[in-house]
Amino acid sequence: MPVRQRTAPAGWTRTTLCGGLVAAEPALAADVLFGAAAALELDRHFATHLLDL
Repeated sequence: MPVRQRTAPAGWTRTTLCGGLVAAEPALAADVLFGAAAALELDRHFATHLLDL
């Protein structure tokens, strides 16, 4: 079964989404960084789990 790549709408980037939020709400910068780090760690953990199967 082919894997379908997920893509954002045309013109959207992580910088557009996260940068726009932090520009509008600077107090959320630490939360945005924490969320990004958490997402990367979960992705790493899941990938390791899949490769160990």
